[in-house]
Amino acid sequence: MLEWPNLLRELITLFVVIDPIGSLPVFLFATANVPQHLHKSFALRAVLVAGLVLLGFLVGGQYLLENLGLRLGSFQVAGGIIPVSYTHLRAHETLRYL
Repeated sequence: MLEWPNLLRELITLFVVIDPIGSLPVFLFATANVPQHLHKSFALRAVLVAGLVLLGFLVGGQYLLENLGLRLGSFQVAGGIIPVSYTHLRAHETLRYL
């Protein structure tokens, strides 16, 4: 049975992961010196490659992580440690120059 709140949550997550708004400046910069008629084919190729990468990790990502001996909790911990460490390093550099 299709549950609309779950589907909406998953679509929002997918939108955040793909980040089409943030990718637009990159695409415009990458195609700045490319003839206008090739922009559509470049965009389609980028969407296909991104879709294949997402599909590949959807199908084989869990298998890959299990074979590497990694769990989701490891990424959650690392995702918390990295920003905190960066903040501490930046604070230390700022204090050093005062």
